[in-house]
Amino acid sequence: MDANRNARADTSSGDPADMDDETHRAARNQVPTPQLGTVDSEGVDALGRLLLGSESVASVLHRAASYAQRTLPVAEEASVTLTTGPRRASAAWTGLMAFELDECQYGLGYGPCLEAAVTGRAVVISDTATETRWPAFAELAARQGVASTLSVPIPVGDSAQAALNLYSTSTAAFDDPLLVSKAMHTAGQAAAAIANMHDLDRARTEIANLQLALESRAGIEQAKGILMAIHGYDADKAFEVLSHRSQNSNRKLRDIAAEMIDQVVREQPAPGAGTDRA
Repeated sequence: MDANRNARADTSSGDPADMDDETHRAARNQVPTPQLGTVDSEGVDALGRLLLGSESVASVLHRAASYAQRTLPVAEEASVTLTTGPRRASAAWTGLMAFELDECQYGLGYGPCLEAAVTGRAVVISDTATETRWPAFAELAARQGVASTLSVPIPVGDSAQAALNLYSTSTAAFDDPLLVSKAMHTAGQAAAAIANMHDLDRARTEIANLQLALESRAGIEQAKGILMAIHGYDADKAFEVLSHRSQNSNRKLRDIAAEMIDQVVREQPAPGAGTDRA
């Protein structure tokens, strides 16, 4: 790393007020500095063993970014890019520099983090001073003292794309294939945790729907019994009457049944009503 780049790294405070005007124009939407969470001391494989009920997608991504920064010393800062259709945002970041450089790419419409998220391939910039694929971003990154970057995809599902981004003040910091492999492993563990969370959500939804179906079935059977007792219908006729009421009122069958049960309960005399007083 040359002296000029060292000087840039040393004088970059991370304060938005210190960043040049072009960076601010590209960044567009500013957000407050986040409160960073803790990292699981057992390491990245713990991402696959999280207590899913206590985690969110955002917390998993924060863990992934924090772990990547901690275990890859060449990376001063890390972040996670999330894209859904035309929407692009940083879902997690360990420092303001990473957040600002992500936002620059969203404003410019291109850059290594977007490339990795969309294509599903790892993207390395060995030297921002000589990078030609994304010249505007490379120039902005170099002004902030970032000399090299690594972005690896996080496969989070069909409706969204994500990437883990690492930023270094040293040139060729991520040229070692082993470092790229380690970052890919971190991204894979985060993706597995998110997939497990989605599976858990689906299972919870199915259980809730089953419980609702059982409750609805019980109410419908009770309403059928009421019609059979009052009008002498058989079971098929009672269900037909309920179905007609549901169709004619454009309401759910379970709601018609619940209303009928409530009405019968309300019409029942209170305990002791009608008895002679002493």
